[in-house]
Amino acid sequence: MTTYRGYATMSTPVMWLFALIFGVPAVFDLTADLAGMSRQDVLHNLARLCVGVFMLYCALRVQQGKRETLASRGTVIAGHLSFAFLAVMLLFKLGQYLGLAVL
Repeated sequence: MTTYRGYATMSTPVMWLFALIFGVPAVFDLTADLAGMSRQDVLHNLARLCVGVFMLYCALRVQQGKRETLASRGTVIAGHLSFAFLAVMLLFKLGQYLGLAVL
């Protein structure tokens, strides 16, 4: 049993997988058709990119052997904020599909 907290408890392959799942499609969407996207789609892709970059940061810190830095309060808060940003944007996306879009 480890004494790690927060994102330090995630396994390294999961971190790399989350970085790929969230980051790569967001970068592709933002670079492929940024001018033709609505503001809501741009913000949604920025939220996905934020989560992908955070998970990439976590995976690289583990790769460097500095897993203990992921248990720091600042890193945990940054991770929670990025995932909360994504959750809010997913709710806006759901509202868009239901015809309740305000953004």
